[in-house]
Amino acid sequence: MKNLFLILLFLPVFAKGQIITTVAGGGTGGLGDGGLATAATIGYTGGLAVDRSGNIYIADANNQRVRKVDATTGIITTIAGTGTPGYNGDNIAATTAKLNLPAAVSVDTFGNLYITDDNNYRIRKVDVNTGIITTFAGNGIFGHSGDDSLATNAKITGGFTAWDAFGNMYIGDNYRIRKVDASGIITTVAGTGLDSCVVDSAVAITANINDGVISTDRFGNVYFSSIDSCVTIHKINFTTGIISRVAGTNDHIGIPYSGDGLLATSCHIYPIGVIVDDTGNLYIADYENQRIEKVDTTGTIYTIAGNGVNGFGGDNGLATAAKISYPENVALDPCGNVYIMDFNNKRVRKVTFDTSCNLSTLKSTSILPESTITIFPNPATTSLTIQPTAQPITEIIITNLLGQTIYTQQQTTTQQQTIDVSTFPTGIYFIKINSTEVRKFVKE
Repeated sequence: MKNLFLILLFLPVFAKGQIITTVAGGGTGGLGDGGLATAATIGYTGGLAVDRSGNIYIADANNQRVRKVDATTGIITTIAGTGTPGYNGDNIAATTAKLNLPAAVSVDTFGNLYITDDNNYRIRKVDVNTGIITTFAGNGIFGHSGDDSLATNAKITGGFTAWDAFGNMYIGDNYRIRKVDASGIITTVAGTGLDSCVVDSAVAITANINDGVISTDRFGNVYFSSIDSCVTIHKINFTTGIISRVAGTNDHIGIPYSGDGLLATSCHIYPIGVIVDDTGNLYIADYENQRIEKVDTTGTIYTIAGNGVNGFGGDNGLATAAKISYPENVALDPCGNVYIMDFNNKRVRKVTFDTSCNLSTLKSTSILPESTITIFPNPATTSLTIQPTAQPITEIIITNLLGQTIYTQQQTTTQQQTIDVSTFPTGIYFIKINSTEVRKFVKE
């Protein structure tokens, strides 16, 4: 993560009608806290997140702060960090806490903020209600250790983070992807710690990977960009733990961009930022090609922002005609609008897709699929009952934390099913129903 940030720090049917604007950065004065975000200055950064209310969070690493742009007022403030690098402890107001290269941010479904405090080798949490900062993962020592124990006791190196629909955080941690589950236990789910381009169809837990930015989809699959010479995006299947390539080519050529309308796996891209929406569309910050691309659910890629020319220009015009400069990350709001960390322009820019969507009145919706089953008891000791509530059960797959399949059943039934789990080792399991709904249960 640290090497990625330092490299980036010093590196110098298509969507039509979407307008691009600057929503933060571009000012020429001081930081600009307390004023409009468009009059503020921000440093070089790839850390970007948007919460379910549309508030924007920026990991302003150069300024040793995390900053928030209010969705309603457009006002920017510092919500973590003092501007002085260091570490002065937890359980204090985040605005009085020292950070040391805050390089990435993410937000959970409750609105709590998580900061990759890179040089402090911690992931830190800012409570949305109290503003108090605590350590969520990492013990402050550089390295890799602590799997199958509390994340706060583990050694980490830091990295981009993402949340799935089941309350698990994923961390891109120095050629590994690690997971912190809802009980605070950390495990490695992909990578060996050796840097390598991913081999298609590899088993994630034994594969050598090159991890950049990570994301998840609504079914718990994990996506990650591979940078340097790999220039691909891969997906880790939640159920099987198998890695597959979803964008970029096998020839490791990232530039120039091959063009719109191709299968994403046949297109030359240089991806860093990646995010997946609730319907399975993939958005890519194509760093070297000066574009933002979308891969739809058919696997077809096309440009939604940037004309491929390095520079700045085009605000209040068509996003596909605008100039952007080394876009490093992307984020989405609940309306489907796309936010771009325009790295070299030190701005956050927005591509508006739905002008009728009002975030202030938008009802909060679950990012899980509509519930079609009930499972009980949870925790379970001897048996687990699955009761369909809306449609028949056609398939049941139970996997452990390593992605290994423990139990399968394939039959169509509208009757409740009882599964003997008495021989399952104690631990956390995931049950996938009909390839669409995933639940977590605990075996005691």
